[in-house]
Amino acid sequence: MNSENENKKPSYFRDGSEPKSKYIRSKDEKRESRYLRSKDDSEEEELQKGEYRKNVITPKRAKEIILEEEMQNEQETFDVEETEPVEIPEENVETKGNAEELFNIDNTDKEEDKKNEEQRARKGNVENSLKLVQNQALIRMVVCVAFLTAIAVILQLFSFHIPYTPEILTVDFSTLPELIGSIAYGPIIGVIICIVKNVIHMMIRNTSAVSDFSNMLLNSTFIFIAGMLYSRSMFLGDKNVVQPEDYKRKDYRRRRIFKSAFFGAIISAVPQFFITSYISYPLLEKLYYNRGLTVEVLLEDYQVCYERVLRHLPQAISSLMPEMTNMARGIAFINLPVTFAKLFVVTVITAIIYKWISPFLHYRPKDK
Repeated sequence: MNSENENKKPSYFRDGSEPKSKYIRSKDEKRESRYLRSKDDSEEEELQKGEYRKNVITPKRAKEIILEEEMQNEQETFDVEETEPVEIPEENVETKGNAEELFNIDNTDKEEDKKNEEQRARKGNVENSLKLVQNQALIRMVVCVAFLTAIAVILQLFSFHIPYTPEILTVDFSTLPELIGSIAYGPIIGVIICIVKNVIHMMIRNTSAVSDFSNMLLNSTFIFIAGMLYSRSMFLGDKNVVQPEDYKRKDYRRRRIFKSAFFGAIISAVPQFFITSYISYPLLEKLYYNRGLTVEVLLEDYQVCYERVLRHLPQAISSLMPEMTNMARGIAFINLPVTFAKLFVVTVITAIIYKWISPFLHYRPKDK
């Protein structure tokens, strides 16, 4: 090593003395400097984090900012109103009315309460009016049913015998009020009128119950079928139709009555045949057997009447007609045509009259 380099070296390398230069520090000084530097760095980081958190806008912070802006705007408007008061001319000031009307306060709650009270009052009035109408309609129906029953009893008293028919057959038009009741109030009401009519007739005439019972069965079958056909529930698709196209025509109801009663007479011919052959005549034979009323006697009467009818017919038609050898043919060729003719007449009269009778049968208030 040169002498010049040895002279440049610090002294502590030779004798262990402390360094005199400011760049050379001891271990303690280095520790202190490191501690102070780390403390300063931590403080700066915390400050930076706080500023960053303030700058970041979270939902909560956004709400706070919006509330602050609203408060500032309200305060500014309040300050403007205090500094610049608005003068209202006396002409535009309304002296009449409540405070609610002057300041245009919403009365929605009160209006809703009034509407609810009005609706309740209307419902109560409607319910009361419906009850009154129902009671009055029920009273009208009971009175009309009693009146129709009385007319049916009177018409049954005036029964008569048709020529060229057996003496056991009698015809009356008591089915007319029964059919009217069945069309107006339903088939069950028509059957009730028929039952009450025959009971009253039996009490008045003191006749055998067989004739009244057979009359009740025969008429009730026709009345029930005709009433069911007239009701809307029996027609397919009639529930979906509010008003048919031909409802406004005058003959709509008449055609409907005529169709229902006409087809009811045709359909009821089958049960009437079985009722007459298996119920009515066997019961009559048991009751009047002692008086000489038997099946053979009835068959002879039918044969005599049948021959009288054939005499008045042309030979071409009479030759085609079969002979009457049993009671079934007598019922088919004499009883059923007579009953069908009677029901046809009743059907035509009902279709014509019902238009004028309907207002009296049904209660229709003026204030609907």
